[in-house]
Amino acid sequence: MSYIEISHATASFNVRAQKFVAFEDVSLKIEKGEFVCILGASGCGKSTLLNAIAGFVPVTEGSVVIDGVEVKRPSTRRVMIFQNYGLLPWRTVVGNVELGLEQNPKLSKKERRDVAEKYVELVGLSSFRKSYPRQLSGGMQQRTSIARALAVKPDVVFMDEPFGALDAITRMKLQDDVLKISQEEKTTIVFVTHDIGEAVYLADRIVILSSSPGRVKCVINVPEGRDFRNRASDSFASIQNKTLELFNLAPTRDPIEYYI
Repeated sequence: MSYIEISHATASFNVRAQKFVAFEDVSLKIEKGEFVCILGASGCGKSTLLNAIAGFVPVTEGSVVIDGVEVKRPSTRRVMIFQNYGLLPWRTVVGNVELGLEQNPKLSKKERRDVAEKYVELVGLSSFRKSYPRQLSGGMQQRTSIARALAVKPDVVFMDEPFGALDAITRMKLQDDVLKISQEEKTTIVFVTHDIGEAVYLADRIVILSSSPGRVKCVINVPEGRDFRNRASDSFASIQNKTLELFNLAPTRDPIEYYI
């Protein structure tokens, strides 16, 4: 069994006495330590699917299983990072990172602070450790939320378009940071985006959803290797073009290699 296994999952809601299906008959397997991007146009159900995997939204058909246990509710072993940073304005950077650790009765105050300091350093904010959110840029605030999420050593990190509100340069820098952290921490990451370049750069695999309702159109395996992570490389451009072709945004050249 895979670490995360989604089997024929559907999520539907009643909206003004009418049934709305966000996603339908989704089946997907995600291995432990894998970085998977869910890619699709706005309104295709990708965020609802992410919330269902995390346990915030129930599936109306099928199942979501993580580590052999069916997901019925959120877990402290899994954390969500949103586009809005969710930081407490009255706490410093290190204080915000300590927040999740306060639920662990086994940690002393000093141990909590030591762990928080470690992850503040990991995201490159040691010199801003005593700063408050209002004193930070958007990118720094998102780094703080990432450090807070990682500090509790979660089994899975869910990320819902976390860089959508940032400028292009900050966004690319944070993509580099998250990629480095995922490789160092070996954390399973499920990342929602509508940015094709972002998905190609970050993911081990890209899950493309069709629209209305969301269904798995295909899954693209992204090649491994440092050269591929160079945004200017031919191999990066090749996968990006193949992905664009699936959205009818580029002319078809070579056969697209993917599996359903």
